[in-house]
Amino acid sequence: MPTPTTKDLTLLTPSDLAADFDTDLTTGLTTNAAAKRRQEDGPNQLTAAKKPSLWRQIGHHLSDITSLILLFAVALSAYLALTTDSDWTKTIVIGSIVILNVAIALYQEHSAEKALAALKAMTVQTVTVVREGKTQTIAAADLVRGDLMLLKAGDAVAADARLIHSQDLETDEAVLTGESSAVAKSAAPLTKVPDDLGDAVNRLFSGTAITSGKASAIVTATGMKTELGKIASLLNQTQKQATPLAKRLNALGKRLSLVAILGGALTMLLSMLYHQETLTESLMLGVSLAIAAVPETLPVIVTLSLAHGVQKMAKRHAIIRQVTAVETIGNVNVIASDKTGTLTQNQMTVTHFWPFGEALQKVTDQP
Repeated sequence: MPTPTTKDLTLLTPSDLAADFDTDLTTGLTTNAAAKRRQEDGPNQLTAAKKPSLWRQIGHHLSDITSLILLFAVALSAYLALTTDSDWTKTIVIGSIVILNVAIALYQEHSAEKALAALKAMTVQTVTVVREGKTQTIAAADLVRGDLMLLKAGDAVAADARLIHSQDLETDEAVLTGESSAVAKSAAPLTKVPDDLGDAVNRLFSGTAITSGKASAIVTATGMKTELGKIASLLNQTQKQATPLAKRLNALGKRLSLVAILGGALTMLLSMLYHQETLTESLMLGVSLAIAAVPETLPVIVTLSLAHGVQKMAKRHAIIRQVTAVETIGNVNVIASDKTGTLTQNQMTVTHFWPFGEALQKVTDQP
């Protein structure tokens, strides 16, 4: 049976809503019905963008101009070592630098992923529902359409829902609307379709929180079909762009490549004209000079610097998934916003206090 549209939900009475979702206002869903709907819709979870494979991650870290130049230098130096009497020292050194650069970046990203996974495991959300007339606590991932959900102050809303009963209910919807002020909610049907989510006072949204009162509601959407899921879908569709530092390094790499190629070609030409060397000897000399002009240690120095920034951020309890994000954060110098709760945890915290009667002392700001 198709579910009603988002706009229709606000106009329905609780009994009509229960009929449309094939549930009961008192006893909720049956266990069999809940299991069937979970199988149809999947778990009540946001779907993250597909994680790239290991080979794709390695390819990403080798795709910048500087790394490509080093790879070309490895290939040329290996060819020279095979065809001439030169040793393999330069090939091994440059190859080791490339491998070290990629390994550091992959290790840092893997560590961030492990930390995020650990945080998710520690914050498994539960929700209270009524099924077959029995009140029970289940994992938020097991919520399905039509579930009768019970909420009270302090609870997080785990799925989009329509209120069927409320008492002095207020919610924090800053995650969706940007407004940090609590929103008063009512279970009464609306007389007209709301213009936006903020006006849908008889609906609850996934990701928001109950600040006061209590309520019961029928789940209307789960997972990626919630309003929060729609935002997640848009984020998953965004394409990554090169950071300012990556753009500058690519530009530097192109200039160095041009200088190395021109210098190698000029050296080869002069060797043939003035030293009367063969084409092969002159080519080897020009290639050797071009390889020597490449700054082999530049990529690893940049990666080590960014990794150090990641570690400093970690000490301040900020987990950064990708190393390049540190450089992007470092380029931010102005943040303009009129929504304090959107940028902070929206909580007042006591950081220092002085006993009554004692002189106030100057306190150094803590990061």
